Amino acid sequence: MAWPPPARKEGALPGPPGRRGPLRRRDEMGITALNPHDEDCAAMSGPPDALKLALALHARGDLRGALAQGEAALRAAPRHAGILQFLGVVAAQAGDRPKAADYLGRSLDADPANPRTRANLAKLLVDMGDAAAAERLTAPAAMRAPSPDLLRLRGDILKGLGRLADAVAAYEAAVAAKADYAEAWNNLGNARRDLGDLDGAIEALDRARVLRPDLAASHLNLARVLAQAKRWRDCLAVLDARLQAVPGDADVLVEKGIALIRSARAAEALGVLAEAIRRAPRHWQAHVALGDAHGQLDDVRPAEDAYRTAIALDPTAGLAYVNLGLLLEQYNRIGDLAALLGAARAAGVPARETAVLQVLEDQRAGRHAEALAGARSLDVSATGLDMVRARLIGQLADKLGRYDEAFAAFAEVNALNAAPYLAGGGRIAAFRETVEQQIAAATPAWSARWLPHAPAGRPAPAFLVGFPRSGTTLLDTVLMGHPGAHVLEEEPLLQRVADLAGDIDRLPAMDAAEIDALRARYFHELDALAPQAQGRLVIDKLPLHLVRAPLIHRLFPDARFIFAERHPCDAVLSCFMQNFRVNAAMASFLTLQDSALLYDRVMTFWTACRALLPLRVHAVRYEAMIADLEGTARALLDYLDLPWTGAVLDHQSTAAARTHIRTPSYAQIVQPLYRTADGRWTKYRDQMAPVLPILAPWVRRFGYAM
Repeated sequence: MAWPPPARKEGALPGPPGRRGPLRRRDEMGITALNPHDEDCAAMSGPPDALKLALALHARGDLRGALAQGEAALRAAPRHAGILQFLGVVAAQAGDRPKAADYLGRSLDADPANPRTRANLAKLLVDMGDAAAAERLTAPAAMRAPSPDLLRLRGDILKGLGRLADAVAAYEAAVAAKADYAEAWNNLGNARRDLGDLDGAIEALDRARVLRPDLAASHLNLARVLAQAKRWRDCLAVLDARLQAVPGDADVLVEKGIALIRSARAAEALGVLAEAIRRAPRHWQAHVALGDAHGQLDDVRPAEDAYRTAIALDPTAGLAYVNLGLLLEQYNRIGDLAALLGAARAAGVPARETAVLQVLEDQRAGRHAEALAGARSLDVSATGLDMVRARLIGQLADKLGRYDEAFAAFAEVNALNAAPYLAGGGRIAAFRETVEQQIAAATPAWSARWLPHAPAGRPAPAFLVGFPRSGTTLLDTVLMGHPGAHVLEEEPLLQRVADLAGDIDRLPAMDAAEIDALRARYFHELDALAPQAQGRLVIDKLPLHLVRAPLIHRLFPDARFIFAERHPCDAVLSCFMQNFRVNAAMASFLTLQDSALLYDRVMTFWTACRALLPLRVHAVRYEAMIADLEGTARALLDYLDLPWTGAVLDHQSTAAARTHIRTPSYAQIVQPLYRTADGRWTKYRDQMAPVLPILAPWVRRFGYAM
């Protein structure tokens, strides 16, 4: 899921008094158009009664009457610039753009030096689709001495034309002419951001915020740029400061919620977003962000409900459709995805906003070339879907044999994933260092101190382990098809027990009371999580429980391990290619080098444990499983003392019935078995070359070929 910073349109003619004009966001910094009660009107001459009545009718929102009386005043003074400008603004507000342009043009002819007239005419021309003419009207050569407001407007026009460097120059000229021009500093910051100059953007937006503490836009825009720079702490500090000044500001609360989600603090975001919705129940962006928070926490139903609420509030809310579509695809609800895409189109959501849904649909339908073309053309500048785009390109390019492009895309995904983790103080090597410590501790002397204890009572679970991406999801789905088994998919039960058990050094000397207490705690957690598991063989699946083997053996000496085995090069490459949710362990997969190093350390520890402890292990080769699923399944069920049932072979139906697949294999597991991933690493041999020396000993040890 992703949450984009909203567009920041900058400038529009205002609606008439008493009538709601085009909705303007609080972060828009447009030039204020003519107020018919200001000095231009005060300078008008003509029939006093007609002029007075025109102004009064405009104030009441009677545009037709105001035009009639204004034209009466104009007949007495046909070239009066102020009256002509008044009529131009009123005609624009009434929707008669050609007439408005005529009046404003005549006003500018009568008074070429009036910056207000030039600004209003330029904005009208932009509204009429002639931004090029507006740009010429605001060119320095067309003005004697450009005002700061006109320079700012010129920046807005140039930015709209995509001429960002020229827009920056115009804004810089505006703040050079008026150093305390907070609105121009704000727009300069936005333009620098769009140009990729995040440091310059932060400088300009911070200046705007200091100059005008009441300028809400500068606070929001600064926070968004800091978020883009992955400076989460600074981003949250800006938002918290704003909330101190304006408690309960819904827009700021939403932005804070987004920042918390993007910095992997979704649980905290829930409360913040709930408060935003309490204060602004119809704030559809708040509901989208709430869906993102629930999605990050794997709360599927609340996430879907939040997205659908956002769509109900605004049927054209493209982001709500996109994020809901990503959720539906993740849970293999492809029919619902197609229906959602149809609903978005029927609601008039622009194709550029729903394009990612089409890419997902094409991908799942096997239209890989079309999907790749669509993914490449996705506009992520205003959607925040840069990671989604890169992931899709990687997956699709891989399927189409475009391996260099695929590898580059996966590297981009990992770089985007790494940024918030590292910014939050995470370290890539932290988990590997923990494994190193366990390797150092697991010695013959350590195992020789092992005090025997054979706990009685409930039967031990079986533990499904293996290096990630070694076929554990296929295995757990096969086992889910057996009525005598209950599979726990990556639940933290054992981690909670490990926290109580302490370091590996403590395990050998544990007495019976300690062991029994920890077993009881495990089963207590199990019963609370899955009461339906009683009477069935529990399969506790978490691949990296490999490094918990000593603890498992201490608590459950009769426990059976199912070890998923795959060619080391394929496993490591596949880990690098997955979009894991980054934590201390998964951070090791952000580069090939770190993935290979972790593989080496984990397997070193696992083999040491097998040499030192009497572990009961049944190895299942991924390659053998996809070649002969029935033979593999029969041997596995025999090992687990489970009777044979052909239901375990229908893994597609089992997977489709699952409401939740936590792993990156969610799409593959509902497909027929295929062998295209077998030996995939050979397609990336050049990219894999630096890590092959690390993996070669394990390739030989497990009997694979290089």
